[in-house]
Amino acid sequence: MCGVTAPYRIAKYKVDKVYEGKYEKDEIIVHHLFCRSDVLEELKKGDKVLVMIDLRSPPAQISPDGEILRSEDKLDKYYAARRVAKVTTCCDF
Repeated sequence: MCGVTAPYRIAKYKVDKVYEGKYEKDEIIVHHLFCRSDVLEELKKGDKVLVMIDLRSPPAQISPDGEILRSEDKLDKYYAARRVAKVTTCCDF
């Protein structure tokens, strides 16, 4: 548990394939809950990743970053990352 508030980082991913469940859009915005500041430091734009997510109820307060999520954007669904892993050539899905 991180404490009273739930800090997170926002990431937008291009969706190439859905392995379980249903998702129809080309991109997805995912909230990565973190207790350490380096939660996504190993990744860079353009990396292929496998992201496991949970569909959750939106929290009472969401802080837009102004780029990926703007204050006027309305989230119809809230996707929270359970795990993210960089895909390598040895285990490309």
